Amino acid sequence: MLRIGTCSWKYDSWKGLIYSDNAKLNYLKEYSQHYSTVEVDQWFWSLFDGSPLKMPEPHIVENYANQPRMILSLQLNFQIH
Repeated sequence: MLRIGTCSWKYDSWKGLIYSDNAKLNYLKEYSQHYSTVEVDQWFWSLFDGSPLKMPEPHIVENYANQPRMILSLQLNFQIH
């Protein structure tokens, strides 16, 4: 099975195209209605601003887990062992 997704999912410019104009928008939930896979890359890019690695808050991980049929891939830095 071939799955098509994107690198990340939170893009305000996609409102009206992928996302609704709902003020209480859940980007990942609406994204999952169009795509079945996505790359989670915010931790990867957070490594480059000089701050220590920050793991996601538990409620964020719970939101990821509650998306049916979604496959998440992680972008990791080669220095993580």
